[in-house]
Amino acid sequence: QGLLLKERHYFNLYTSLQLRAVDMGSEGNSLSATWFCVPAYRVFWGSSRQWSFGFEYFMANPRKLPMKLVQYMVDPDRIEFDNSARRMVDYLFWGVQYSRRHFRIETTLAHHPSFAGPKFLVMNFGWSI
Repeated sequence: QGLLLKERHYFNLYTSLQLRAVDMGSEGNSLSATWFCVPAYRVFWGSSRQWSFGFEYFMANPRKLPMKLVQYMVDPDRIEFDNSARRMVDYLFWGVQYSRRHFRIETTLAHHPSFAGPKFLVMNFGWSI
């Protein structure tokens, strides 16, 4: 689900759909759908393509938050997030990445699109063989 244009601009779209039967007790089972959609863009600079800037827009309707850190930052009482109405949850991730053949380091800032609520810094380190 990715496309590289002119060796510099990379577009990606991650999508996922999960269907589950939920036990409703005496009423039987109900079908529950969770979807994820994450469009992303990354631009590379320099002839070696070691540096890049990336942007992701995370949209989903999860019953439970996939990122517990966000839940704990939003809710100081640490009450479990329950999205039984399946409203959309969205977040922006953007930052800079440096990568070599085997090594990768990335600094990303994550926050709600309105810039309201918590903002947190994510550091990723990777090594591939």
